[in-house]
Amino acid sequence: MPADHPVRLFADHWRKLRGDRPIPARQDFSPINVPVLLPYLVVLELTETDDGPDLHTRLEGEYMISLTGRSNMGASARHVMEEDGYFARLQEARETLGNGEAQFAEIEALDHKNKTHKLLRGVFPFVLDGDRKGQIFIVVGENGMSL
Repeated sequence: MPADHPVRLFADHWRKLRGDRPIPARQDFSPINVPVLLPYLVVLELTETDDGPDLHTRLEGEYMISLTGRSNMGASARHVMEEDGYFARLQEARETLGNGEAQFAEIEALDHKNKTHKLLRGVFPFVLDGDRKGQIFIVVGENGMSL
């Protein structure tokens, strides 16, 4: 992965925010400090609803919107994702928040025009109010890209 790939740059920033804590606090993150990364970022918040746990989209960058062909800002993942994808994302959020570790993967994804993209993906936990519930930040960029 190039040194200036969005996932690597965000991983470096996340590690600085974390310091010696298990998971950085959401209040420590400011988009002003990483404006070049915002197009590649999605923030999902783990919430409890009357229907059980859910993920709500709090931030969605332009690159992500260009892949999906729509914005999901403010939406419940339960209502905008296929059931299997929703449960996989929910499990990923719980695991990431539970163990405090960032996760990295190389994936292939279809955009809204059915074009395949080879992507690098990072998932980073942030806690709210010192609790294990919180938000996950997902950063995605084309494999091999540089900023």
